[in-house]
Amino acid sequence: MSVRVDCGNKEILHVKNIIIVSIHENIVEHIENTKLDIPENVKKLIEYLEIAALGWGFNITDYLKNKYELLVFADLLKKAIEKEQAGPYPYREDVEELLNNFYNEIVDYANKVGLSETQSDQK
Repeated sequence: MSVRVDCGNKEILHVKNIIIVSIHENIVEHIENTKLDIPENVKKLIEYLEIAALGWGFNITDYLKNKYELLVFADLLKKAIEKEQAGPYPYREDVEELLNNFYNEIVDYANKVGLSETQSDQK
């Protein structure tokens, strides 16, 4: 079973559900270990990852509404990837590349959102 993740009108990830499970577990563990205070919308997306692992795709823009939320989630994603890669069973190289591209797509989108937020602030 696979999971599709979109960002706006663009597919940015399509992986087996077990990858989403590991991302979810690693993010939750990182938050618990560091006692991070994260935005409510990011929490909702993290909770949804557990459901998404059943094969339900999602669009991150349905959850994350601004640059800050996008970058918080991207940082958590990066930490989850790094944790998995440092463990005894790291992702295969092609999966790691897909996940790093996923991270980059989120950061790129956040920067575009940030630019449009700045432009609308100036009007």
